[in-house]
Amino acid sequence: MAGRCTECGRYHHDGPPCENCGTMSFQPAEEVKACAECGAIHRDESPPCNECGAMGFRKVNPDSIDESGDDGDDGIPSPSQHSRRKVLYGLGIVGVLGAGGYVYLTSDDYPTMEAPGKADEASGIRFETVETEMRGLVNDERESQGLFTLSSAENVDAFAEYYNKMYVKQGGSNVRAVTSEEVDGKFNVSEYHAVSNHWETETSSRSIDGFDSASELARRTVDSWMSEARFRDPLLSTEFSEIGLDVHVGEDGDIFLLVVVD
Repeated sequence: MAGRCTECGRYHHDGPPCENCGTMSFQPAEEVKACAECGAIHRDESPPCNECGAMGFRKVNPDSIDESGDDGDDGIPSPSQHSRRKVLYGLGIVGVLGAGGYVYLTSDDYPTMEAPGKADEASGIRFETVETEMRGLVNDERESQGLFTLSSAENVDAFAEYYNKMYVKQGGSNVRAVTSEEVDGKFNVSEYHAVSNHWETETSSRSIDGFDSASELARRTVDSWMSEARFRDPLLSTEFSEIGLDVHVGEDGDIFLLVVVD
């Protein structure tokens, strides 16, 4: 029977163990959603489509999806697999990780996640400074468009950190969207949108070593987000009023940056 691993979220057409992480616990695999325009598969997401922006989804039974698909080992590409192949800016891969639909949460005891690498500073660059400057640059762009600025929020920052470390932990690939079940009662967010940037190490030099300052990293990241509508639009949307950010550097020098607007 088809099922989804409760640990990593991978779909399977037969029973445990999970081929990805070995977990023996599966959830029943109910219908998943496919974009009515481009066919991109979405798990636990609401429109718009991360691949083409269409607002129409249709239901698909996991058993009907080709297990040999090129987008994922199980034939069901995760939202981030679609987003990661969209735009390449030098060493940076930009993606829309997910748009969450009305997850109402109440607890102030925000969960944390461990991830390899550095969470505070690397190569002389303090990540808190990068996050502050990215927030300022996003708000500068909003003000230039005659829009109100986004407020910093502890809970949205905590959610961004959790989401980004999940991204780091999974190596920046095959990353699924955070589900309602994972965050229910743990973060205080309502309807959120998350956009990521992954500066990959493609040569012998570490990506983080290619930036001279926090300002340069912040500027190049925000410029990449603002250069395409699918990433820029949620950051400039009047539907959101708060912003959270997180920066993390992996053990190999890859840089993972994530912004959440809520």
